[in-house]
Amino acid sequence: MSKTKIIDYVKAMRPHLAIFFVEVIVGALIALNFDIYSLDFMLLLFAFISFQCLYYGLYMINDVFDYKQDRLSLRKQHRPIASGRVSRKSAIVLSIILALAAFLLAFNVSMTLVYFEVFFLVYVLVYTLLLKKIPYIDTLSGGVTHTARVIMGFSLFGEFNYYFFAVFLLLLFSSFLLIKRMKEIVYKENVKRPIRYYSERKIKLFWVLVIPASLVLIYFAGSYEREIIGVLLAVYIIAIALYFKSTRVRQLFEKIAD
Repeated sequence: MSKTKIIDYVKAMRPHLAIFFVEVIVGALIALNFDIYSLDFMLLLFAFISFQCLYYGLYMINDVFDYKQDRLSLRKQHRPIASGRVSRKSAIVLSIILALAAFLLAFNVSMTLVYFEVFFLVYVLVYTLLLKKIPYIDTLSGGVTHTARVIMGFSLFGEFNYYFFAVFLLLLFSSFLLIKRMKEIVYKENVKRPIRYYSERKIKLFWVLVIPASLVLIYFAGSYEREIIGVLLAVYIIAIALYFKSTRVRQLFEKIAD
């Protein structure tokens, strides 16, 4: 196998998206009241390796299913699978190998990790085949996976029972993912998703409604939840304000959300 071919396989797994494992780490720190000295780094390391193996496979499966649409997209047609540099058959085989490796490691690390990986495997496949094709449900579904990462990190180091916080996270992540939809509307990147059902007005309305919804959650939440939601809500309001006021910040958010 040539060096170029190896690089293509690596790119197909989208290793740069491992940055989202930070959400798992945040969940772990919340469970430990941000006491970093209580953090089991070996558990976290093995969870990272196992979880990322699973997700690298899922990213490739997603690109296999989106093969035809990606070939029509100016932005995505050069991806390894869409361009044909990595065959769909090879991508499926490698995905299966990565998933098996992920579960083998998870079984030897934590049954909690196994349960979450089963959830992610089933959920992402349902998302790829169905949910991503439904307007607004696609964005909400994406918010679920990011929220679940935080809950997984928390559950690996404690017992998760902060349900108001979970709802807030779902709103927060969905709001962030709507930045991508806004970009698709502006640049008319409507190859895959039914963007015609989205509108800038509806997206902005959702961003605004997150604030009163979050205040309601703060009212009913416990003291620890209230503190965390309050801090994140303040960050959210500042981020939204900067999004509308600064072109550079808007472009940065669009790049991250993409």
